[in-house]
Amino acid sequence: EFTNPLFLKIVCQSMKNNKISEFPKGILGFNTLFEYYLQSIESIIAKKLNMFNTIPIRQSIINFTEALYPDNLWGIPYMEALSIFDKFDNKKGDMTLMDLFITEGLLSIDYEVSTNNDSFEVVRFVFERFGDYCIANNILKNYKTQAELEKPFLEGGEISNILKNKYANRGIIEALSIEIPTKYGKEFIDYLNFSETDFLAKNWYLETCFLNTILMRDGSSITERSLELLNGLLRNRLRNNSMDVLIRLAIEPTHPWNAEFLNAQLKNKALATRDAFWSTYIAVNDYAEDEEQLESPIRMLLNWALNTKLDGVDQERLRLLSITFLWFTTTSNRLLRSQATKALSKVLFMIKESIPTFITEFSSIDDMYLVSSLYAAIYGAVVKIDDNNL
Repeated sequence: EFTNPLFLKIVCQSMKNNKISEFPKGILGFNTLFEYYLQSIESIIAKKLNMFNTIPIRQSIINFTEALYPDNLWGIPYMEALSIFDKFDNKKGDMTLMDLFITEGLLSIDYEVSTNNDSFEVVRFVFERFGDYCIANNILKNYKTQAELEKPFLEGGEISNILKNKYANRGIIEALSIEIPTKYGKEFIDYLNFSETDFLAKNWYLETCFLNTILMRDGSSITERSLELLNGLLRNRLRNNSMDVLIRLAIEPTHPWNAEFLNAQLKNKALATRDAFWSTYIAVNDYAEDEEQLESPIRMLLNWALNTKLDGVDQERLRLLSITFLWFTTTSNRLLRSQATKALSKVLFMIKESIPTFITEFSSIDDMYLVSSLYAAIYGAVVKIDDNNL
C-alpha cells in the first residue's frame, strides 16, 4: 500500500490539508498514514452527503471492521454490508454511503465462491494492509494491559484463532506485531510458546512478527529483548538480515538503532573481528534492483545521496548519513568504497561544521581504508567551501 499511487495520492491530499510536509515515521507513522487516508475519504464523503460531522462515517467503518472478523475476513456479503452502512446513511446524497466508499477507493466489490460453487458478491477494503490494520486495532481495543493481552493468545482466543491459519492471516499477524510492542511493551513472539525442536515455526514467526515489522515500529518500542531478536535473525555468508535492518534505520535521528548505535558497535572492534562480520557483508551486499529483488539498503542510501539534492535534509540526518558512509569505506569492494567516499564528501560539504568532529573521532580508527577515505572526502568537501570566515 505504501507504494500504491492511489493510496499515496489520498494520503498526500490529507497531509496537504493538514499542512504537513514530511511523512511520519515508526508506529506513529504507520497509524498516522492510515489515519490521513481515512480522514481524506471521510471529508470528501461528508461534503457529498452534506454532513457537518464525520463521526457517523467513522463509526460505519468501525462496524464494518467488526463484521469482518472472524467470519468474513475475505469480504462481507453485499447485502449484509449494505445494511451496515445504511444505518449511518442520511440519504442526502446522490449515492448511498457504501457506494461513496467504493467510489472514493476505500471499499471494493469482489466475488467469492460458495461451497456449492455459486459465486456471490462481497465487499472488502481495497487495500488489504489497511484492512489488516483495522482488524488488529479492533481486536486490541478490548485489552488494556500486558496481562490481559495473554487471554486472546489462549486456546479459543481471538489471536489464537488467527494463528491457526497463519499463512492466510499473515497480514493481520504483522499488524498485531507492530501495535503490540508499543502499546503493551512486549514482543508479539513472546506471547507464543515453542518447543525446543520447533525451529521452523519459531523462525517463521521471527521473520513475520519481527523482521517484517521492525522498520514500521517506533523507536520507543525497542528494548533489550528487541536486540536479542535482531541478533537471532537467520544469516549466512552472503546475507545478513540484522545488518540490513541497521542500515535502513541508520539515518533515523530518534531511533536507538541509528548510525550512532552502529558506530558504537564497530569502532571498538579489532580490525580482523570487524572485517569478519561487517566489511565482508558490505562487500557482497551492494546490489541494484532487478526483476527478482529490490535494491539493497546500501545501494538505496548511496543512490539517494549521489543522485538527489540534499538541501532540504535536516543536519542531524546528514550527520548520521556521513557516519554510515564512512563505515561503508572499510570494504575491499573498490567500486563501493569509491562511491561511498564520493557520497561522504558530498554530505560533509552540507555539514561543514561537523568536519573537525569527524577528524577527531575517526582519524585513529585502525582501518586504513576508512582513514584514507575520510581525508579524501574531507578534502573534496573543503575545496568546494566558499566561505573565508568558516
